[in-house]
Amino acid sequence: MADDNTRLASAWLAKADHDIETARRALVGDPPITDTAAYHCQQAAEKAFKAFLAYHGVTPRKTHDLTVLLAECCKMDGDLVILAETAAMLTPFATTFRYPTVDPDPDVADVLEAIDCAASALRFIRARLER
Repeated sequence: MADDNTRLASAWLAKADHDIETARRALVGDPPITDTAAYHCQQAAEKAFKAFLAYHGVTPRKTHDLTVLLAECCKMDGDLVILAETAAMLTPFATTFRYPTVDPDPDVADVLEAIDCAASALRFIRARLER
């Protein structure tokens, strides 16, 4: 069973890596596609949290709310509370820019910050799983 959990967690982490790379590539175009990049930052963090849960044999909830997922993760490792600010910042990106609205898309600087936060969360989760 533990091997299945490890494989599933690895698969979640690989998908999170893809989301980070997609966010980065979306900023390369002219014009940069910031709405899609922001969404993929949230997705990367979501998948990292779900990887942590899967590794510990917990079936992740079907939610995009990173604060909810992080609370579940913190039940197994309280040190993950350090990611609370990242979870709160990235959660709205799951829906805010995904659908048409009169509000402007995020600017490149905000998305670069989101990429950094998501990548940091992914590295932190990966390090916790490798211990």
